[in-house]
Amino acid sequence: MAEDGGYRPEGIRLGTPLSRDAVRRLRTGDLVYLTGTVVTMRDRAHLRTMEEGPPTDLEGVVVYHCGPLARHDGRDWHVLAAGPTTSIRMESLAPVLLRAHRPRAIVGKGGMGPATLAAL
Repeated sequence: MAEDGGYRPEGIRLGTPLSRDAVRRLRTGDLVYLTGTVVTMRDRAHLRTMEEGPPTDLEGVVVYHCGPLARHDGRDWHVLAAGPTTSIRMESLAPVLLRAHRPRAIVGKGGMGPATLAAL
């Protein structure tokens, strides 16, 4: 939404790492185009990050709750599809990840709960 409450069909272009100010200017319904680092994570990746630390700096990045479909050809893995997975499954894990590593946004399917809202 625009500051006057209207829809911005041209969208908002943001690059990662996202700044706190850029994210705070967003409103429900905004169309956002992202460039930069988007990290795919599901529950096991959240747990692994808590146990071992992140494989890359997560501050300001976008976490995409993703359910990938991949095929192994005997040597390499090939991602065939990377659709969103249900974010509420990460509700007990997301607040810890948000506070410890400061990603700036989460993209997924469905909503999240009060613990994630408080951490954001």
